[in-house]
Amino acid sequence: MPAHWTRNPVDNRHPERPGQRHGRGWRSRLRSLVAAAAIAAGLAPLMAAPSQAVAAAQVQEFAYVANIDDDTVSVINTATNAVVQTINLAPSGDGPAGVAITPDGTRAYVTNQFSRNVSVIDTVTNTVLTTIDLVAPSGALFPVGVAITPDGSRAYVANRDSDNVSVINTATNTVIATINVVPSGGDGPFLLAITPDGSRVYVGNAFSDNVTVIRTSDNAILTTIPTPLGDAPQGVVITPDGSRAYVPNFISNNVTVINTATNTVLTTIDLVVPSGGSNPIGVAITPDGSRAYVANRGSNNVSVINTATDTVIATINLAPFGGNGPVGVAITPDGQHAYVTNTNTDNVLVIDTTSNQVVAGPIAVRDLPFGVAIRRVVNVDRPITKSKPKVKAKHRGKVKIRNHVVQEQG
Repeated sequence: MPAHWTRNPVDNRHPERPGQRHGRGWRSRLRSLVAAAAIAAGLAPLMAAPSQAVAAAQVQEFAYVANIDDDTVSVINTATNAVVQTINLAPSGDGPAGVAITPDGTRAYVTNQFSRNVSVIDTVTNTVLTTIDLVAPSGALFPVGVAITPDGSRAYVANRDSDNVSVINTATNTVIATINVVPSGGDGPFLLAITPDGSRVYVGNAFSDNVTVIRTSDNAILTTIPTPLGDAPQGVVITPDGSRAYVPNFISNNVTVINTATNTVLTTIDLVVPSGGSNPIGVAITPDGSRAYVANRGSNNVSVINTATDTVIATINLAPFGGNGPVGVAITPDGQHAYVTNTNTDNVLVIDTTSNQVVAGPIAVRDLPFGVAIRRVVNVDRPITKSKPKVKAKHRGKVKIRNHVVQEQG
């Protein structure tokens, strides 16, 4: 396991360690197994169906995958499950990890662990618009998680080794605030999530075994929630109704469930007994809020949690399909598929959330894929209203009305 994911203070807290590259020998030995596993599984490309709300429209969805050791972002067309573009962030972006896409789908914000900045990608052209420095304004060390407010106005970045959170104004792409989590008991902010109403940010603190809650109106810390049975909180996801937060714990191999109304722990879901899950990191929840998908990096599987009962109802083994070291999870807006990044085998697998089976992949990306986010584009025919379009007097009859593009975040 790469040292920058371990809890060892010697490996994690030394200010020069976070930028250290790690050997890839442990991963190269796995490559020969990937192709064989994929052939044995007989996987074919998956055709993604449009959601009912836009069934008559042309829907395009793309998964953006950050590749830490390649300094790139892979763009996957979810209709064909093929990589259609690879965006180079170097030399300014080094060690891309977290990915978040604006609600209008026009930009992707990517954290760079080693260069301590954020790359802003124009998702229409898939080019880097700018790079936002986090060092001068925030003294940032090892930025990982990133989340964007529902109105798209701000991006919040968790800086693990400087114990703070940077707040970016997305209109100007500048850091407008830095939130120190130490005074409230936080240590090692890793990943984070924002409530659907945009009022609060929940930050998993990997080294202090708690979750910091930030109020977005003034960027003040409201409280810090201990995770008594959770050791090394990692990912965070909020249910669509905003009532609960699910937080995987890397060391204790479980998931903490938080009541966001009271900011207290409701329960802790064990992943070991029902699914053999170990070292969970990434988590995503279906749009209807019924299930949470947890990537277990140590056991090479994904645990599926029923959020009504807070129990594990399925375990998806990724090894037979060429997946090893799952970390990131993103679910398509229609809730039908989950995309899972595999750090050890440099690929992405696709899970059908109805059958909880791997149905596509492995999709080869670049070195050490980590974060993943879905961008959705809907091409809608503009409705013709009763009002007559303006035409020149000499032209009569039919008028061609062009299609327009509406972009949504998945």
